[in-house]
Amino acid sequence: MIPPLESIVDKQPPNYSSAELWRIALKRLYDLDPEAGRARLLAALRNADPRLDDSSFALLPASAAPPLDSVLLDAMSAAGRNGGGSLAVALTAVARYATADMLTRLKALYESRPARCSRN
Repeated sequence: MIPPLESIVDKQPPNYSSAELWRIALKRLYDLDPEAGRARLLAALRNADPRLDDSSFALLPASAAPPLDSVLLDAMSAAGRNGGGSLAVALTAVARYATADMLTRLKALYESRPARCSRN
C-alpha cells in the first residue's frame, strides 16, 4: 500500500486538478509510515507546494516540527516566482512554524520587495 501512495505524493510536476487526491495520499502515507509522510510533508513545505492546505498542515503540529526558519524564509523568497511555489502556502507555513528569531529576516525580505508583497 505504501509504494502507490508514495508514487502519488512524489508526482512532479504537481497536478493541481488532483490536489485532493494528493492530500489524501499524503495523509494515508503519514498514517501508515509516519517517517515517510513527514519527509514528504517537509519537502512540500520547502517548496511551498500549492497542494498543501489546512489538513496537510494539521499532520505536523508546530510543537513537533523541526527548526524550519531557514526553510520557510527560502520558501517565502521563492514563492510566486516561476516554479517557486505558492505565496499563500508559504505565509501559512510561516504563521504556523516560524519562530520569533525569524522576524528580523522576514521583515527584511518584506521590505526588499514592497510592491510584490503589497500585491498579494
